[in-house]
Amino acid sequence: TEECYHGTTRGARVMHLRSAAAPTAWEHVRSLVRRVMHWSHMDFEAAASLLFLFIVRPKLAYQRSLRRRDATQRPARDDPAFLVLLLACISVTSIAYALALAGFDVLVALRAILTSIALLVGTGVAAATMTWTVTRRYVTAMQRTSPFVASDIDWMYCFDVHCNASVCAWGVGFVAPFPLLPLVVSERFVATLLCNVVALLAALFYLY
Repeated sequence: TEECYHGTTRGARVMHLRSAAAPTAWEHVRSLVRRVMHWSHMDFEAAASLLFLFIVRPKLAYQRSLRRRDATQRPARDDPAFLVLLLACISVTSIAYALALAGFDVLVALRAILTSIALLVGTGVAAATMTWTVTRRYVTAMQRTSPFVASDIDWMYCFDVHCNASVCAWGVGFVAPFPLLPLVVSERFVATLLCNVVALLAALFYLY
């Protein structure tokens, strides 16, 4: 009887979570776009603190994200401030590289910004869709270990994970090598080796 009771309770809990499921990805995107139009509704201080932690202490940043998820009962962020700051940082980095490599050229800087943003968003859509599909299709163990069943995982949560990982990859792959740019653009073997090592480290940090 006790097992039936706990099974019924757990089943009711899962059904409640499913009935109160997160909005669809498109609804979530529309909500984020509406909030971007109102800068006063975004918490840039908390987003900047979290972005900094992802660079210097990724584990602590991950723990903060878990606490936020448990407090709001929503895996995905409902505040676009983090994404806005990440895009701004990538844009500043793109401008810095464009100025260093091509001089003062507005078109080159604009092209670098658009390419970087398109790369972040494009790879994010691809990575989020792949992990979301794989998780919904193959991850069944979560139904026994987590109140969030596999079918309830939000696509925007997968995109958030991509954004978190991109912060680490951006810091290692773009910010750290900038002071070494005169060496990187040379045609020596050391420059090629350094570029490959930096690319490998950025990829490892992204996967981590």
